[in-house]
Amino acid sequence: MIELARKWRTSLAGTLAAAFIMASTGVSAADASASTDASDACVDAVTEASPKGRVNVTCYRGIATVTSKATGRSKTYSYDEMRPFVGYVDGLYRGRTEDDLIYGTIENGQWVFRSTIFVRAIISLGQYQHQWLEIYWNQKDGRDVNLSINAQMKRYIYWPGTDVVEDSVVYTTSYYSKDYKASKILFTEHSDRQIFYYNLTNMVVKDLGQNDTFPIIGDIPGPYFQCYVYAVCSYPNGKPVDP
Repeated sequence: MIELARKWRTSLAGTLAAAFIMASTGVSAADASASTDASDACVDAVTEASPKGRVNVTCYRGIATVTSKATGRSKTYSYDEMRPFVGYVDGLYRGRTEDDLIYGTIENGQWVFRSTIFVRAIISLGQYQHQWLEIYWNQKDGRDVNLSINAQMKRYIYWPGTDVVEDSVVYTTSYYSKDYKASKILFTEHSDRQIFYYNLTNMVVKDLGQNDTFPIIGDIPGPYFQCYVYAVCSYPNGKPVDP
């Protein structure tokens, strides 16, 4: 995995090691296509691997998880030149992430079903210890699905693997739909010069038409921000914090 300008440390399931993020203050055509390019290469990696039998597959950020329908065992794949995930900081109090989550089924090396969900997370800062996180997703093929997401508020610790989960909320519905949007509060610790980020984890797609479930293995971390005792949480100078 190629290390670029910003290293984001967050636990990933299975054989994943770390995800790297390069922040931007604007949206360019290259930025907007980064997630799509990674997803396309991810699909190519799975196709080339030609898993045997019937398997369920999920792809995002160039990482694929293949789960055997016969045994329930999972394996991860990633292509060699994975592009970095690109997050955005739009000012002092707004950060976001955008991802395409591809899921489907392969049988004897051939895709028999494949679809995509676009997921956007937007965090609104400007408070001392109550930060709003909006989750929006859209089923790009118009299918009825239920995507559940556990959103964590994590406090950065300078020693690898020790980041602390300060709060977590679940975004989900009891029904199937083609899109979804909800805003909830996540708490941050009210102490000086602490660094935080939201982290999307334990994502699961349920597709009504397929009558099947597709777990997304891996996390989506957001840009780092700073909290203070005598000032509200923010992205200093409208940029992500570099720990």
